[in-house]
Amino acid sequence: LCKEDEALVLIHCKVLKGIPEVTLQHLPCKVEADDAASISSFFCPKTVKGENKIETLSATFRGRPLDGKNINLPEGYVGVVMAEKQEPYSEDEKRTFDVVGKFNGFTKWYLGSQFASGIQWIKLA
Repeated sequence: LCKEDEALVLIHCKVLKGIPEVTLQHLPCKVEADDAASISSFFCPKTVKGENKIETLSATFRGRPLDGKNINLPEGYVGVVMAEKQEPYSEDEKRTFDVVGKFNGFTKWYLGSQFASGIQWIKLA
């Protein structure tokens, strides 16, 4: 059931069979683009073992250090990436989206801690 100001979204599971798996990165910043990008040429995450031998993800984006964590969706759930076919002419017009990708998890990035940044500078010195 939907309220008047809500929209109902139905996605048939059969539709997802031909949809490609995508890799998602959630960054702690606003990027002025909202589409697919070939980030492998400039965004290179690495797995780093800390002093406590715990593996963490590390990367930089536009010179800022990032710490990452892989987040998996709960069992039985599938995430979808949707793209709008055409922007509506008015707020009252129905909107149509295509499912363009699916995922089972994503990497959540956090701004690197100042402590971690300080350690990196000590190693460089």
